[in-house]
Amino acid sequence: MLIRRTNKIKSISIPEAMLIVLMALASSFVASALNTIAIYFMEKIGPVELNTIPAAKSPREFWLQVFVVALLPAICEEFFFRGIIFNAYQSLGIKKSIIISAFYFALIHFGHT
Repeated sequence: MLIRRTNKIKSISIPEAMLIVLMALASSFVASALNTIAIYFMEKIGPVELNTIPAAKSPREFWLQVFVVALLPAICEEFFFRGIIFNAYQSLGIKKSIIISAFYFALIHFGHT
């Protein structure tokens, strides 16, 4: 398959998938706590405008929001950062390509609360 050859996507086992889900849930709680702390300190400086996603009115809307807000961006980021950026710098070595792609990833996400 062309996508697998280009992006070097490997299949994962069920235990690995479960570990990924557990790590995602744990990091979600940590990120939420850090976000709360950041907002607390930002409110000391001035008013903070929080943009929220409107509540879903049906199960169909809920799953559409999950897809658009969580799944689609994650899939696109994986293809971009691991498939394109990481592979573009792989000739410099694995460590350097990891650091460079991680730096670009951090740069893109800098300032998001």
